Amino acid sequence: MLNNKKALMWGGVFGLVAPFIGLFVGLQVSPMVANILMFPILALSAVLNSPFGMWSPTLMLTGLVLSVVVWALVFAIVVGLLKQVRK
Repeated sequence: MLNNKKALMWGGVFGLVAPFIGLFVGLQVSPMVANILMFPILALSAVLNSPFGMWSPTLMLTGLVLSVVVWALVFAIVVGLLKQVRK
């Protein structure tokens, strides 16, 4: 369980910075990489049918919190799957 806590923590940290890195990378290098890094925010944008640039600060903060939660869960699931494969 300790490794899952670490995975959740690292996933949360990654989720905190991933949208900013994704936005920069998408504008400068590759939109496909940006779509992967920003997928929680892009999914929220699709659900709300509102472009990211038109969001209020509260909605942007909600998107950032969603990114932290989703990436933390992704990291925890990957660690759990890797543990099962190693058994």
